Amino acid sequence: MTSTTRTHRQGSAAPTRRVRLTDLPLVAARLRCGHLVREHGIAVRDIVFCPGCGSQSTVASVIAQ
Repeated sequence: MTSTTRTHRQGSAAPTRRVRLTDLPLVAARLRCGHLVREHGIAVRDIVFCPGCGSQSTVASVIAQ
């Protein structure tokens, strides 16, 4: 009996595209710790580094894009 499972090399290759930093929106967000950050391409519930606290925090809300 032969196996019909495919390895990752046998599957169809997804087309690749370079993403530049300018392709991502600059976002102002409020973190759960209360500090504000400006980062590229973040969304609510992302975990980012808070420079004010010096630790990781979750994005609570997006203020502006």
